[in-house]
Amino acid sequence: MSDELSGNILIVQSGEATVVSNAILAGAISESLNHGVIEEVYGVLGGFPGILKEDFIDLAEESQQVVRGLEQTPGSALGRGSHALRNDEEVSRALQAIEAHDIRFLVV
Repeated sequence: MSDELSGNILIVQSGEATVVSNAILAGAISESLNHGVIEEVYGVLGGFPGILKEDFIDLAEESQQVVRGLEQTPGSALGRGSHALRNDEEVSRALQAIEAHDIRFLVV
């Protein structure tokens, strides 16, 4: 694949904290690890506000057992924030953080 498409993925949990939220997270992690264009798999702690603080964790470090366990775990493993990005300043700050970490893919 093209180097243009190579980079990191950032996963944000948003919305209601349910088993479905964590099952989606597990699927996103597993699928990301299966694609050569994705170099690092990051999760954002605390939802969209976590992007502003660059509060990222390396999800590729988690064992497959932990990732599979998410499929049956209620709640929001990464936590979720109480708001989306509220204004142009927050959007600009989020884009700076995304660029600084070579994020090419975003899953919400």
